[in-house]
Amino acid sequence: YHVSDATHYLYRLKRLAADRHQLEKRLAGLLTTLFTDDTNEMTNGDLVRLEINGSTLTGTVAGVTRITGTDTAITGNLRTGLVSNTPLAGEGASWDNFQAGDLGAIVSGPIVIV
Repeated sequence: YHVSDATHYLYRLKRLAADRHQLEKRLAGLLTTLFTDDTNEMTNGDLVRLEINGSTLTGTVAGVTRITGTDTAITGNLRTGLVSNTPLAGEGASWDNFQAGDLGAIVSGPIVIV
């Protein structure tokens, strides 16, 4: 592992009293929150997607855009991830069928919150 390998964007979902959506970047190991939205709720079983097209980052839940923004720090790099924090008692998250690929290719398969 080398710190330069820790360079990617991620879509963080936090189950709080109001669900929090965050778009973040990790650049050479340093994590920065780029955009935060607390107004959108999630439902168990929702399909979650992070799409990066050029400098535009878009997080969707159940096919609806929940958070979007732009950043130009990372280019030419297929590294991404999803993170979920669940501080509420009795709640949890699981991820299934994670996929990443070039937007020119068709990508299918759900990432499900249960």
